[in-house]
Amino acid sequence: MAAKSSVDDATAVARCLQGDRNAFGVLVERYQALAVSVAFSICRERALAEDVAQDAFVRAFRKLTQLTRPESFCAWLMNIVKNGALRTAHNVSRRDEVHKEASAGRGPHVENPTAAMEFAELLARVDEEAQQVLTFKYLHGMTCAEIGSELGVPVGTVTSKISRTLATLRGIARRETQR
Repeated sequence: MAAKSSVDDATAVARCLQGDRNAFGVLVERYQALAVSVAFSICRERALAEDVAQDAFVRAFRKLTQLTRPESFCAWLMNIVKNGALRTAHNVSRRDEVHKEASAGRGPHVENPTAAMEFAELLARVDEEAQQVLTFKYLHGMTCAEIGSELGVPVGTVTSKISRTLATLRGIARRETQR
């Protein structure tokens, strides 16, 4: 077992902001188990909780300059974890709901059951984030701004994700029709 660091949070944050990459490792080691526990209490799936915790540490590292009270790093980080876990649990719930509706041949904005099934089959071929974005856009009729707000990402990210995913799906469809 690694020895516990005697460096306090504020000192570790200050060192990290000065370019010491090992200082953030101290914070990760100190709070990783707690972050996973907080995420698990919301997500109820170990793998999701670990992903949420990892993402929270990445977000925290990127936004470290925005931390106004370095001595409150733990509370700040746990807030990031909680928000990420809530977002993930919500997205998983909505994704599961859409998959059930699509496999039952009905979708919120799709009148043609065959089209809904084809859409669900195509969605299964792209990553989870692309599934969420396309589901929000085409099954729930949300605007890119609404999707961005829902997922906590800029509108430009949503539009480029839609564009790239649709290009990927067109390529898949083209290859399948050539068979």
